[in-house]
Amino acid sequence: MRQALELWEAYQQKIQDCDRKLEAVLHALAGPEPSTPAGEAGSGGNAPAVKLGPAKPPGRNAPAIERFQQLLARICGGRDVTKIPGLGTYLVLQLISEVGTDMTRWKTEKHFASWLGLAGGRKQSGKRKGRVKAHRNRVGRLFCLAARALAQSVDKALGGFYRRLRGHLGGLAANVALARKLALLFYRLLHQGVEYVEKGLKNYEAKVLATEARLLRKLAKKQGFTLIPSTAN
Repeated sequence: MRQALELWEAYQQKIQDCDRKLEAVLHALAGPEPSTPAGEAGSGGNAPAVKLGPAKPPGRNAPAIERFQQLLARICGGRDVTKIPGLGTYLVLQLISEVGTDMTRWKTEKHFASWLGLAGGRKQSGKRKGRVKAHRNRVGRLFCLAARALAQSVDKALGGFYRRLRGHLGGLAANVALARKLALLFYRLLHQGVEYVEKGLKNYEAKVLATEARLLRKLAKKQGFTLIPSTAN
């Protein structure tokens, strides 16, 4: 037992050493501290101030790094990617370590989704149609992992999106669809600076009902009918 404890302590020390090295690399990539208004504490660098969203748990096996979320936001040009639901600090670190922060390497968000293996593929030869199974790379699998964590959220619009698709497409297809949506939000934030605004599950469900009602009215008009809303007794 003494030897097991000594080995555990040695491994913990090795992990801490790796965390310190990683923290030094992140500081080098992030550059100088953001500037702060007069009278506030800070280093007074020339980098723009970073607006952070609510702090999220770092995640399992995440490195112990001080001000982790702020470091990532500075690396991403002042954009806090953790504002996107399902993307915690450790997952964002893994994503930018794979793809970087320059999204101009992909012409459009559709090119990015296709590279990830999250875009549905079809093949057609004459009258024969079929589907091409997409190969998801590591980044695509990371987005699928984020989608699984978000699927059961009770207050997020994206959770409602997943459950609506799962009802008629199945869990696997719904997971890929949600992962693709997260990837597009990631691309838009880093490429165009478009931040995700959470409007809540009730707002999403109301929009879905409004869309369904509009389609029903359109179909009824096409068939020569008129829809009359039922009144509650």
